Amino acid sequence: MPSVPRPQHPACLPEETLAILGKATGTLRQILATLAFTGMRVGECLNMDVEQIDLAGQSIRVKGSKTAAATRSVPIHPVLLPVLVEAIGNRKTGLLFPNPNPPTNPANRGKAQPWNDRTVSSKLELRLCKSKLEQSSWSLLPSPR
Repeated sequence: MPSVPRPQHPACLPEETLAILGKATGTLRQILATLAFTGMRVGECLNMDVEQIDLAGQSIRVKGSKTAAATRSVPIHPVLLPVLVEAIGNRKTGLLFPNPNPPTNPANRGKAQPWNDRTVSSKLELRLCKSKLEQSSWSLLPSPR
């Protein structure tokens, strides 16, 4: 049986990434910036603890989502540093991006819960779709001067 080619998912251009980050707000903007500037998997990002971030050493210890051997250190991009400082605030422990609307589960009452991968994906898709309906996708880019 002949192999079926996998669909290509083109990466955003730097200008497109910055335009998307410019449209996003709050925690979603922080999550998207972290994903864009680290190359982390969505699950790695959403389950990241504050303790994994070394602001002084400007690195993130990423716990492998598939195996313990996949644990690695990722440098913090200069653009991402203030975003992480804002996300951490004065916290020393806990999830970096706790879900503000966690699913109700009596066993987890009072504990910070991670975001769901689908929640972030659907919010991003919704915002991108709204942007494309309101204006052409190219108009999201900064105008040439």
